[in-house]
Amino acid sequence: MERDEQVDWCEHFWNMINDGGIWAVPRSGLMFRKDETRSALVLYDRMPHHEDMEITAYQLRAIQDGDLRAIRDRFSELGILVVDETVFVS
Repeated sequence: MERDEQVDWCEHFWNMINDGGIWAVPRSGLMFRKDETRSALVLYDRMPHHEDMEITAYQLRAIQDGDLRAIRDRFSELGILVVDETVFVS
């Protein structure tokens, strides 16, 4: 998918979801809430690491942070903030 298509997808998604609506990213377990007042997607929860996972807690965090950066990059082109309100606990 080209970058323009990704930004178009983000714009369509933003316009489709209701204020306060939730978006879960299955690949990394990120949970966002739309905050129309702030024109922001708020990351409010992350899938926690479990000892049975095939990756370490730090590897999971790296995947989540990578997805967060990509999401922030795309939505910022639309003037939409992506705010991380989670706290990392190892």
